Amino acid sequence: MWALLARRPQGFPWLTVAGKLLTGWVVIDLDATLITAHSAKQGAAATFKKGFGFHPLGAWCANTAECLAMLLWPGNAGSNTVADHIRVLGDAIAQLPAGHRRKLLIRVDGAGATHELLEHLEAMNRAWRSVKFTVGWTITDADETAIDRLPADAWTDSLHQDGTVTSTAHVAELTGLNPRLAGWTGTLRLLARRAKPSARHVKNLTELSHSSPTISRTRPVRSASRSAGSPVILAQRGG
Repeated sequence: MWALLARRPQGFPWLTVAGKLLTGWVVIDLDATLITAHSAKQGAAATFKKGFGFHPLGAWCANTAECLAMLLWPGNAGSNTVADHIRVLGDAIAQLPAGHRRKLLIRVDGAGATHELLEHLEAMNRAWRSVKFTVGWTITDADETAIDRLPADAWTDSLHQDGTVTSTAHVAELTGLNPRLAGWTGTLRLLARRAKPSARHVKNLTELSHSSPTISRTRPVRSASRSAGSPVILAQRGG
C-alpha cells in the first residue's frame, strides 16, 4: 500500500511542518482516547471525564492517517503508563514497511513526559535509524517563574503549518532558564508557546498567566525546529 502511495503524481504524503517538507520522516502520534460504552461491558469503567467506557492507547501514522496499533484500557486507566507506551510504539513501528523505519518522529502529549519513555526513545537511535520526539510538559511554579524571566523580545511569532507567520501566538525558548530540565535525559530543549486563552482555559490562569502558555519537550527534526511552539511548554532534544 505504501509503495502505491509513493507512486502517486504527488508522491508519498510527507508532512509539511512550519513550511518545511519532512521528506523521509514518518510521524507517529501516541495518544489515549475515550470510547463511550452505553451498557455494561468487559473492561468498561468510569472515565476521568465522568463518562463510562474505555480509555485505549493508540498510535497513528500522521502521514497516512491510519491507526497502527491500539491497546485496550479500561475507562479508569491512568495515562502515564510507560510500559504500555513502549509496547504500543513497538507494535506501531512493526506495522511500518521496513524501508520507512529509518527516520521516525514520535509525538506524545503530557502523558509521555516520563524519564523511562524518553530514555527508551533515545536508546532507539542507531547508525541506521534516527528517532526524534516531542512530548508535552506539565507547567509548574518553576516553569511559570522561567516564563516570567523571559524578556519581551524573546517571544517570536509562531508559524502555521504552511510556514506563514501568525501574530496570534508566540514561542520562546526556556532552555537554560528552567532548572527542571537538568534531570532529564540527553540535550533536550524546552520551548514555550503562548496564545490568547479560550473561554474554558481562563479559569486555569494564574497571576503569571496573562496569556495561555503551554510547554513541550522535544528532540526535533532540524527542518522542523521552528514548529516547536505547540500548545504546551515544549521540551526538545537538540543536536
